[in-house]
Amino acid sequence: MALSPSLISSNIKAATPSVNGVDWIKMCQALGLAIYKEIVNPISVNAQGITTGSGGVGTIPTGKMFFAPIPDMKGHLTANGVNGQTATEIAIGCISGTTVALNIGCEYYGTSLGVGIGGDIAKVVYANPVKMIQSIQSCCVAFGLNGVVSKQVAIGVGNGISSILLSGTGVGAVVGSGSPSFTTGTSKTFLR
Repeated sequence: MALSPSLISSNIKAATPSVNGVDWIKMCQALGLAIYKEIVNPISVNAQGITTGSGGVGTIPTGKMFFAPIPDMKGHLTANGVNGQTATEIAIGCISGTTVALNIGCEYYGTSLGVGIGGDIAKVVYANPVKMIQSIQSCCVAFGLNGVVSKQVAIGVGNGISSILLSGTGVGAVVGSGSPSFTTGTSKTFLR
């Protein structure tokens, strides 16, 4: 299953069964769209890797990414004035839901320098929290959520999601033109 805004938002909602209401459904939809938009934006999130195999130049058409549920989102929410039981549930839901969605559907693609045919191991090296926060804030406004709390939640969740993204590692195959010599190289990759 490919990563999509609805996959992210439905997993966040499923991970928060006790948080209800129309505004929470809108928030889940806004979060799903915002997170997806930034994940697939090469300016916001990218990865680098190590390739091994036969020398040359190749591409990584599809690699699989895996993420860890980094637990610092509650601290980010508290630091921005979002407290209480609901804040804890939102943090747990966003951490669990986003991590599950990413582990189900997040792939990567890119280029390999030095290796034409072989394997790639990639690591997310850049996830811009400012772009993630801005994306969440703009999507919240688009869904009619433009209060103070939605801005506070956007800052807390945006920082937390960036931490989760930075935990990402992946494996993929390099395809292209190879030589008879075995070598190592590097890869520059992006998420989708």
